[in-house]
Amino acid sequence: SSPPKAVVDLPGKWKYAGKGYSVRVRSDLVRRYRIGKHKDKFRVVLDLRGRKPRTPIITETSDGLLLLLKK
Repeated sequence: SSPPKAVVDLPGKWKYAGKGYSVRVRSDLVRRYRIGKHKDKFRVVLDLRGRKPRTPIITETSDGLLLLLKK
């Protein structure tokens, strides 16, 4: 769909007390990101710039998760 999106679903029960929200960012690759907690997962959606869909690379670090989009 338009704009292209990268969607990351993190299955399981997550502790997050806030509501879902959307944040615009200054980036060559991402217009904004949205997060939301669902019954069985936590979802992160990146609205991408351009027409080319990109696949996120997710790596677990000692601080949490690192999400990388390559140009």
